[in-house]
This record gives sequence, C-alpha cells and structure tokens, in this order.
Amino acid sequence: LQPGDTISFVINDDTKWYGDNTGKLTIAYSATAKATETVRKGKIVVNCDEWTLCNAGFQNSPDAATFVLNIAKYFVGEGKGKFHALSTHNALVESSLEQTLTKAGHTWTKGTKITVDLPTLSKYDAIFLAGDAVDNQVLIQYVKNGGKVYLAAGTGWGGAQPEADRWNTFLGEFGLKFAGQYDGTAGNLSPNQSHPLFAGVKSLYFHLGNPIIDLKPESPLNEIIQTHEGRGLIATAEFDPTAPRVIANLYNTGVDDARQVLGDSIEDPHYKLTTYPGATEIRSVTILTKFPVANTKTARWIGPNTPSVGDYSYTTTFTLPHFSEALIVGELSADDRITDILINGVSLGNPLPLSSWTTISKLSISKGFVVGTNTIEFKVHNSHGPTGLRIDSISGTYR
Repeated sequence: LQPGDTISFVINDDTKWYGDNTGKLTIAYSATAKATETVRKGKIVVNCDEWTLCNAGFQNSPDAATFVLNIAKYFVGEGKGKFHALSTHNALVESSLEQTLTKAGHTWTKGTKITVDLPTLSKYDAIFLAGDAVDNQVLIQYVKNGGKVYLAAGTGWGGAQPEADRWNTFLGEFGLKFAGQYDGTAGNLSPNQSHPLFAGVKSLYFHLGNPIIDLKPESPLNEIIQTHEGRGLIATAEFDPTAPRVIANLYNTGVDDARQVLGDSIEDPHYKLTTYPGATEIRSVTILTKFPVANTKTARWIGPNTPSVGDYSYTTTFTLPHFSEALIVGELSADDRITDILINGVSLGNPLPLSSWTTISKLSISKGFVVGTNTIEFKVHNSHGPTGLRIDSISGTYR
C-alpha cells in the first residue's frame, strides 16, 4: 500500500464463509486514488558577512527587517515558519532579528544544544548558521530533503580561510563557495540585481566578509544576487529533486579523464575498438589523418593507425544511478559511414545519414537505458582508405 491508496472493504455474508455465527471479513485494496506529493525544494541564502542581521546591521540599515521577512517568505511562502538559529554568534542571537520574525508570527529558537542530525533538523523549516561549525554532510542531507538554510560568514572566528573551510563542503555541493580571505567591503550597500529577497530593500549593511564565489555559473539553481566591485555579497542556491542531473562520465573522443585533448597516436581511455577486421587486436588511438571535419579543442578523431577495409565497433560506457528518463546528445562524424548505433545492445534504428565523414550529424539517445553501467556502440564501415570516429559536445542528463 502507498500513501493515498483507497482501501475497499468487501464483507462476505454467504454461510459457507462462517460458522457458529462468526463472520469472516475479506479486505481488498485498489490504488484508485493517489495522494499528490508536494515536492519540497531545498533552499539556501548565503551572506558573505554576519553584520547584516545583528543589531548593528539593523541600526545601520532600516531595510534589514524587510530583508529578514523576505528571507522568511522565500523559505516558507505566505505561511508561518519554524526557524532555529544553530549558533551562539551575535549575528543570529540578538534582539532585532528575533523580534522581527516573532512579530510576523514566525517561531524563532536559538542555541547549539540540539542534536545535529537529519531527523532533528527536519523539525524546522529553516536553520540559520553563523560562526559555530556544523556537520556539513548533515546540512547537505537536510537541504536535499527540502530544508532551508541561511548561512553568514565573515565572523572572524578562526580566521578567513578556516571560516571558508568550515562551510565549503556544504556550499560546494550546491555550486557555491566562500573565498578564503576577508575583503574590504564595509558600509550600507544597495542591491544591484532584482530578486524577491530585495523587494523593498534599498540597502544592507556589510563589514569585511568572505566573498562568495559561483562554482557553476551556468546553473540556474545557484546565483550570486548582490555584488560589490566584482565580489559576491549575497547568493542563493536551490536543490530541486525533480531537476535533471548531469551524467558525469560521458566523454568526447580523443580526450583524457580531465577532458583535455590527447596528443597524437595515444590510446583513447574511454572508447574501445571491440570489433575490427582480422584476428589481430587493434586499439582506438588519436589519428593524424586530416578529415574534412577537423579536430577541435574539445575532441579528436580516433581509429586504427593501420586501417583496413571492413567493419568496426567503438564502445563507450557511462553510469546511471537511477532514473525515470534520460537524454544524451552530441555531435558525430565517422569515416566512411555509420551503419548502426546501439544502446545496451539494442539498435536505435540507424538514426544518422549513411555518409558522415564530411559532415557533422546530431546524436540523440532517449531510450534503452538501464540502471548502472550503460554501453553505447557505434558501428562504422570502412570501404577504403582511412577510417575513424569523432564524437564532440556529448552530454547527458537524467531524472
């Protein structure tokens, strides 16, 4: 049975089902109504500096209270949140912050005596952090289970680099990090980007924080939303369990594990020649032949150094830990021609033009995947002369 299933009760009153006036009850269920699960996104607000929410921050900037209420709304919407400051630092335990939240109807508690594990943190809608070290792996679990975190640095506790190190395992999981030095930013600074956190906020107070660095500027899930002279002051990150995740171990042809292009006549570590003419084993290496479709800074042609007429198969593998759907795309060229592409031994139905050594064809795979190790096989026929395969811009996602 699953949450939300409908259970139906069928009572049999036929005499063959009972004796001595004792009835028998038969229970059956049908999953005719499923409860709709609400997907909870984990959210993080990162501040380079702790002064913003302490009493001095409120005194220096009249908009600090509005900023705090915007954080609460970002975390819990229009509802009333249950928040806990897992800190002893004055950035989070002074009166202005507490009064602002409680007057708005939120619950605010503070202190470091609670157990730091997922069941305990999950009792709160959001955890506020500054100064005191907290197990980064527990924080990662908490956010991935829909928890919300406000994190402030710049406290001076232990020095700039130790303070950054205290949080960067946690932040790195969501595409951000603190720099290991305190900057010279100080005073009331105006937001320079539009964001719901800055609704009604004209300025916030900062004083010598750890600048924030965006490790994944291409990701829509994390962004630096306020900067000063190129340094990150405030950032957000989200974890969406329904968002596509990147397939990590897909590689272009002719590159090493760091995706750097290999030199000449070097064996490709990711694409293997598993079928080739003749009985002597040959390997796929980066080849010197100049094809109409040229090598690039991100991919090279691979093939046998001593090509023969016949059929070749190049295989590469990748991993899917779990998925409901997946997609792989890329660019493909082959000499002389692709005869088939298979995923886990099943043909995709010859999706590319027969002749592809003078052109770049688009590759797209959206079916045939399995949990665990997957194998893509590219079948190439060589009629004469050089032969090879070039895969470029290959990438994949799953959810």
